[in-house]
Amino acid sequence: MYRGFPASLIPALRCPRDSGALNLRDESVAAHHIQQATLSCPACARSYPITDGIVRFLDPATLDDESNNERTNREQGAKSFDPTWETTAWNQMEIVPTIEASQPLAGAHVLELGAGTGRYTVQMADRQAMILAVDFSLTSLEQLAARVQPRWDIGLVHADCTQFAVAPQSFDLVASTLVSNLPTPQHRAAMMRVAAAAVKKTGKFVFSTHHYGIRSRLRREPQSGYYREVPIYRYLFKQKEIEAETAPYFADIACHPIQVAIPLVTRLRLPAVTLSRLAERIPIINQLGELLLVVARTPRIAARA
Repeated sequence: MYRGFPASLIPALRCPRDSGALNLRDESVAAHHIQQATLSCPACARSYPITDGIVRFLDPATLDDESNNERTNREQGAKSFDPTWETTAWNQMEIVPTIEASQPLAGAHVLELGAGTGRYTVQMADRQAMILAVDFSLTSLEQLAARVQPRWDIGLVHADCTQFAVAPQSFDLVASTLVSNLPTPQHRAAMMRVAAAAVKKTGKFVFSTHHYGIRSRLRREPQSGYYREVPIYRYLFKQKEIEAETAPYFADIACHPIQVAIPLVTRLRLPAVTLSRLAERIPIINQLGELLLVVARTPRIAARA
């Protein structure tokens, strides 16, 4: 049961229009978790509701057509959400290395950009992280709220991650799996700026992208295109490309392929997750990886502050 937005996370929020600090207008709000209230920005006089424990920042009119198309498709998909798919070997080949790269999580303050229905949120919360989970699909956040256990500290925010702001250097970890879905380099740069400003100097930004690897090239998939299953934009990155896009915002970048599907593993009933983790470390073979996992440290924005 989602108890509401943690009051302790209110100071981390900023107005998405002018990055101003926000005030909690309702004095009668319960001390620890907030279900219904209003946030106001003294600088620009805008107000934002907290409804059913979800902070409502998003103005759909500010989204471009491509982003709004994705939001609409995510909303539709979330209506039939089934969490059992997260336990498949294919998903675990992604989740296991990503959670490992995100450690330590116990006691960490995490900003998750693009939380969706909570595939990673629940993993991090179960490891005792406090999480500010952001997504532009309200239905996805409502599905995530239904998964929250009372002992978890999670604050849900309905917002666009490219038009979002938090208190500077306030998170140990920024996490995301949606970089490939941002439709232009400008969108991705905006998200990188959010991450670099949010993370502590000693923190890190852990994110994944789709990989323009051996399989994608053999299938002759365009780097810039759409998923075959649903008309949502995705970009397939070469390793040097994503490193180049990250470099203006972080000085220390490590990147390697994950979700490495070895031929015949499923048919022979071999341990797919274990073999994928081994293959991540083997040059050439790891180019079979469907994703790139990036760990970025030493934020340049924080260094200039």
